[in-house]
Amino acid sequence: MQADRDDAVMVDTLAVDRAAALVRAAVRGALTGSDLTLDQWRVVDHLASVEEATMSAISAVTLIPGPSLTRTVDRLVDAALAYRTLDSYDRRRMMVRLSARGIARHRALAPAVTAALADAFAPLAPAELRELGTLLEKLTTR
Repeated sequence: MQADRDDAVMVDTLAVDRAAALVRAAVRGALTGSDLTLDQWRVVDHLASVEEATMSAISAVTLIPGPSLTRTVDRLVDAALAYRTLDSYDRRRMMVRLSARGIARHRALAPAVTAALADAFAPLAPAELRELGTLLEKLTTR
């Protein structure tokens, strides 16, 4: 078993960091001229896939820490892209959802983001891309 653990040390952590930076750069490039930051896009993109979410749920999915997420959501609300309301079941929780304008902005930007990500992952064959997705899911959902 020790040999298996030693293999984990052989993973090039800088390569993982470079790959993550490549993905972030691709998305930022697709957002150029949209007035959305990467963090704002991550929130908008998540909210587009759910009806509404708590701040803690958004933080868990986007990995944006609480104080930064609050500022990010504040900017989305100020731009009329999202609404923040109290949870009807638990008045201590804040719920966030996209406005019609936020939904339209997501629909307008999503094709460019998808194309940028497809370009970033172009060196991978379809089977490799599926395997990467499987491995990343396995790594991040334990």
